[in-house]
Amino acid sequence: MKKMGSFLQASKRMHSWRWLILLTLVGLTLWQSTRHSATTLAQEIPTNTPTKVIRLVAEIIYPSQGDVIAGVTPIIGTAVIENFVRYDIHIAKADSEDWRWVGSGQSFVSEGDLYLLDTTQFPDGFYDLRLRAVRADGNYYEDIVRGIEIRNTNPPTPTPLLDAAGTPLPRPTVTATPTPTPEFISYIPNGPGIFEPKNGDILRGVTAVVATANGLPQRAFLRFELAISPTGYAEWQLLKVSEEQYWQNTIYELDTRQWPDGLYDLRLRIIYADSNYNEFEARNLYIANYTPVRIPTATPTPVQVAILRPQPNANISGIVDFVGAANTPNFAQWSLYWRPSGAEVWTLLVTSDTPVPAFGLLARLDLAQLPVGAYDFRLEVVDQDGHATSFIIPQLRVLRQPPLATPTPLPAG
Repeated sequence: MKKMGSFLQASKRMHSWRWLILLTLVGLTLWQSTRHSATTLAQEIPTNTPTKVIRLVAEIIYPSQGDVIAGVTPIIGTAVIENFVRYDIHIAKADSEDWRWVGSGQSFVSEGDLYLLDTTQFPDGFYDLRLRAVRADGNYYEDIVRGIEIRNTNPPTPTPLLDAAGTPLPRPTVTATPTPTPEFISYIPNGPGIFEPKNGDILRGVTAVVATANGLPQRAFLRFELAISPTGYAEWQLLKVSEEQYWQNTIYELDTRQWPDGLYDLRLRIIYADSNYNEFEARNLYIANYTPVRIPTATPTPVQVAILRPQPNANISGIVDFVGAANTPNFAQWSLYWRPSGAEVWTLLVTSDTPVPAFGLLARLDLAQLPVGAYDFRLEVVDQDGHATSFIIPQLRVLRQPPLATPTPLPAG
């Protein structure tokens, strides 16, 4: 019996140890499970990072209606839209809707400086400001702020800037963007400018203003402005504003009978999308509708390098004659090149060491081999000293000739 009791006590002690080990294993399992769950939960919860929300809008924030401005004033706002191309800033006399362009930008702006407006260029008074954000398809969004007062004769007292403790802070100084003062020039050979009338010409009746107004390889064209002023006074009167590009063509018909006889200047301003511009002037043009002026007979300058036909922007197809001149005093050879409009690489078509006098046949080309599209053609004449002169005809639109009609035979009788 004593042995049996000892065995029962040993069995009870072993049973207790088994329960203890089992409870310990369960506790470890639960602890590991809880620890793993907590770690996974922490990895799944991202850290909240503040993100600036950019609104798609065109909006002028400053100045606002009723504000009084003077000197050089920043125009602050937002120009962020889908398919953004550029934004334009315009100003007009209050309620006149006679908008005048003052500046543009090609990068979108979110609650920042859009433009520095030099208010000293405008008489004191009330004005409206317009921000127009333009999309790639030509549509736009705009915001107009009305009733802004320009007052330079009695400028407003600036509101002092204070820090958190109420201490005045120095006001930032704004420096105006310098206005370019281009050198006087009438035109760039085979480039932009006023070709007719020439400096000193005598004008009567309706006179065609022939010019080139287009973009440059690194500057997109925005528009051109043509103006007239009495010589030496710079009192420019706007004649025409256009977003159409021209190449050695008539951009305006000037009716000289609208001005008294006397000396006048013409100014062509070509404005690019980055707000820069080039200026060209024809000076000392004598309007003489009623004043007798002897017109000297000038010896015409022979055409030396030119493609006279076809004309720029013409529609052509099939076999086309290129008529022009390649006849410089020290002539060596001439070459005719072509390229798809806008491409950088020119392809040689034909070359010759025989000069071609004015209105001669340069080449007869079968353009049916070219795909339908717009092409540029360039005539290059090289002199014996290696000097080259080029003449470009842009935007010749090659079309496909209509098929010839096939006659339908009539039945006998």
